[in-house]
Formats: sequence, C-alpha cells, structure tokens
Amino acid sequence: MGELNGTETDRARKILEILRKAGIDAHLRADIRKALWEKFAWIAAGGSMMAVTRSPIGDVLGSPGTRRLLLAAVQEVDAVARAEGIPVGADLVERTVALGQSLEPMLKSSMLRDLERGNRLEVDALNGAVVRLGGKHGVSTPVNSFIYDLLKLDDEKNRRRAATPDVRVKTP
Repeated sequence: MGELNGTETDRARKILEILRKAGIDAHLRADIRKALWEKFAWIAAGGSMMAVTRSPIGDVLGSPGTRRLLLAAVQEVDAVARAEGIPVGADLVERTVALGQSLEPMLKSSMLRDLERGNRLEVDALNGAVVRLGGKHGVSTPVNSFIYDLLKLDDEKNRRRAATPDVRVKTP
C-alpha cells in the first residue's frame, strides 16, 4: 500500500499499523503506482481471458492460442503503462505469466464468476481503461479492444437480464 505521490505519510503509517495489528502482512511502497499497474496487468489480461473463454487459468495458459492472446493483452497493458509514465519493469509480461502459472489450474477469475452468475462485469474499468488510455497515448490495443467488445456484449446482456422482471407462468 502507499500514497499515489510516493510519499510516506502519517495516514499511510496509521493504516499500515492497523493492518498489521489485524494480522495482515502489509508494506508501504513508494512505487505504489507501479504495484497497481502490475496487478492491473494480471487482472485485465488474465481475468478477462478467463471470462472470454469461460475457462479457468490452467486451460487458458494450456492452449497455445489463448496463451498467445493473454500474452498480447499483457503486452498492450505494458505499453500503455509505459506511455502513462509507470516504470513497470522490463519483465512485466514474464512476471504476469509466471503469476498465472503459479495459480491453481482450476482457478476462475472474479470476472468469470460474475459472468457465470449473470452479474455486472468490470470490463469498462479493466479492458476499457486499457483501450481508452491506449487511444489517449496513440498505443495500439487490438487484443484488449477485442476482449472489451466481447465482454461488453456479455455485460449488456447481464444488465438487461437483471432489469427484466422474472415473469414465469405458474402451472398447477
């Protein structure tokens, strides 16, 4: 955890103390924006690929085609982060894939679980953000655009379903 401007404040130290007293292994980081983008790379690429394919991470990484798409999605996030001035490190793509490989193969992302439950999706905040920021900086994001378009359709279906009353005819 940390302040976005990289300073160590009393507020951050107090929150850190509370978290540690609660048994949470927390640390202050001066490079919190880097940490956020590193996590964002995994969630936007890995989480959305699981949702698009309706598959757990082991299947996504185990198939050459979906593995390539995940890598390309992370590469786009990496390019957008750099355009935003975030020093994510030269090995972001490798670290992100290694994270996915370290997980239980049957793990499903929260976005996939939301999709399966018919809930709203965070696609605007994830892949949509990659696409918007890419456009702002002139960074091409075709894979994230494709993922966004597919998941946006699912999100819209879920929203319509949630807004439509469940009208069932009772039979004797």
